[in-house]
Amino acid sequence: MKISVGIVTRNGPVATTRAALSAAVGSDDILVVNNDCTAAHKAALHKTLDGIATLINFDVPTGLAKCWNTIVLAAKHDWVVISNDDVKFDADWVATLERCMAECPNALHVGIAYPSNNYSCFAIHKSLIEKIGWFDERFTGYYMEDDDWHLRLSELAKEHVGRAWTAGRRDGVFASCDAANHARRFQDTGSGGGLSKTANAEFFHKKWESCDDGWWMKGKIDGRYLKMRRKLPEIDWHGART
Repeated sequence: MKISVGIVTRNGPVATTRAALSAAVGSDDILVVNNDCTAAHKAALHKTLDGIATLINFDVPTGLAKCWNTIVLAAKHDWVVISNDDVKFDADWVATLERCMAECPNALHVGIAYPSNNYSCFAIHKSLIEKIGWFDERFTGYYMEDDDWHLRLSELAKEHVGRAWTAGRRDGVFASCDAANHARRFQDTGSGGGLSKTANAEFFHKKWESCDDGWWMKGKIDGRYLKMRRKLPEIDWHGART
């Protein structure tokens, strides 16, 4: 299986090196997005990942949605993994993903992080962009761009994808497997920061509103699970086709 891997980092050279080297066991296309990183961070990655990863640099803090779109655009293969830097891929991560795909042939989005499967590491097929659009770059910071994506998957499937999966449905657009360990202990001390959580939350509530007949969010807001419906349409950020 040919699959690209993109890792977004902000000043986490140790974590990024760990993630990239573990991913490279199963991929010949490793991309690292340095999001407003220091010269020391970039120099460290040039040393540890030379010949292993392609480095893409944003010199100012850039929203995760734009970083994710950049990975999809730069990826060589149709399947693309998008990951945080605080992840270590299993030695057999591609085989695990292939087994999941064989069991779920209609899946175009596969969450692969464990022990808590979330959007810290997930795989998408580029054809999914044609169906639901690009990651929304109106999310200029971090937080809730993944909630937006999750709701859009439910719109496409016409069912609550997370709850359908939990209930045992394995024939939909959404799937999940355990292939990459996401843990806080993998973070570099002092990494992160530079992006607004508030800006994303404010835009999310401009784009979506709570209701009784919408789609379930993937997580809680103010301690509650809510259903949401759309208020704003998508923007075709980079063309209709990838």
